[in-house]
Amino acid sequence: MAVAAAVDASVFDGRGWVDATSGKPVFDAVRRRLGPISADQVYTMVPHFRLGGDGAAKDFSIGGFIEYLGVLSQIGSFTLERYIDPKQGGRGPFGHLEAVRTIGHEFLINRNTP
Repeated sequence: MAVAAAVDASVFDGRGWVDATSGKPVFDAVRRRLGPISADQVYTMVPHFRLGGDGAAKDFSIGGFIEYLGVLSQIGSFTLERYIDPKQGGRGPFGHLEAVRTIGHEFLINRNTP
C-alpha cells in the first residue's frame, strides 16, 4: 500500500480500505468474500475509485500485483519512499517515510519534453 498510497489515499486510512460512500472499512469483508491471495496478487477495485468506482466490498476482485501497479502509474504519479527506522533517526515511535524520487506518468512526460 505504500507504493499506491498517493493514488489511493482518499479511500485508504489506518483501518485499511474504506468504502468511499460510507467511510466504513471493507478489507475484512473483501478478504472473506474473495479468500487469501498469493504474494504476486492484490485486492483491486473494479472499477478503481478514480475511474468511477465507490470502493464498496462488492466492487473488489483479485488481480496481479504488477498489472495493478501499471494501472496506478497511469492514473497518477507517486513517490518512491524509504523507511527510516527510529533506531536510525526516524521520527516518532515507528519511524517515518522519506521521499526518494517521483515515479510514474508525469515524470515520464517531463523527462521526454524538449
